Amino acid sequence: MKEQKVPTPPSPEKIIRAQISPIEVGKYYLKGELGRVFPGSKDFRAAIDGHIDSMDDLEFWRLFEALSFAYRLNYVFRFVGNAGYSWSEELWAISDLTLTGMSPEINLITHSTEIERSPIKFRNYLKKYFNEHPHDDPQKLDQFRPTNRDVFYPKILLRQKEDKILLLDGSNRLISLMLLGNENVAAFIGRKTGKGEKQRVGDSTFLLLRNLYEKGDKGVKRAVLKVVRTLLQLSSDGEQAVETYWVKHPRDEALRKVGQNLIKGIKRGN
Repeated sequence: MKEQKVPTPPSPEKIIRAQISPIEVGKYYLKGELGRVFPGSKDFRAAIDGHIDSMDDLEFWRLFEALSFAYRLNYVFRFVGNAGYSWSEELWAISDLTLTGMSPEINLITHSTEIERSPIKFRNYLKKYFNEHPHDDPQKLDQFRPTNRDVFYPKILLRQKEDKILLLDGSNRLISLMLLGNENVAAFIGRKTGKGEKQRVGDSTFLLLRNLYEKGDKGVKRAVLKVVRTLLQLSSDGEQAVETYWVKHPRDEALRKVGQNLIKGIKRGN
């Protein structure tokens, strides 16, 4: 019986920097998102970028969580905050990348047998579509229609999953670059290290769970504590969040005692 060959993942065209901090990756994400939410002049963007660069770690992670998980409802915060990933900056051929989910309407096209999540096939589809629909948009693809605007923050975020190089963030920028004729793209790419994949859950989650615990009956309280214990085991930031929001902030001594017991439990491995 023949052994099945394991597919080999594609290689980058160039490794720009072999090791970079996840904080740098996250701050680049914030610059791109805030530049989209608050468009303005180069001086205006430079001021915002400068403030992001000067943020301390706590302020950065909270804003990152808010923009990624609460505002954009994506998992960039989860992947970048995962201690089991390493990050590098690389130059990639766009043809070697794989598109991921966008909106349900767009996914119907990109995940079709015609496109197969190929950026190049999707670019060709869009060119034909915009030629055929210069003044209308029956498939709701206008967000990709070419404009005269420059592409700011042209790096995208990728992650490797087995033999695939998946788009993590920057689909609009990637498609804009393709429609401008680019064949490759600079990217921050995350790869699993094989070490413990403790991920950041975010302070707001533990604060919400504390509020649910305070307002719940006995059954709700038991359920909340079970969830908190699970998150403490899985997360890299849970212990600090419980210490802050279940122990230091509350005035109720009984609640503070619950928080202290949660922390003791995780230190004992319970």
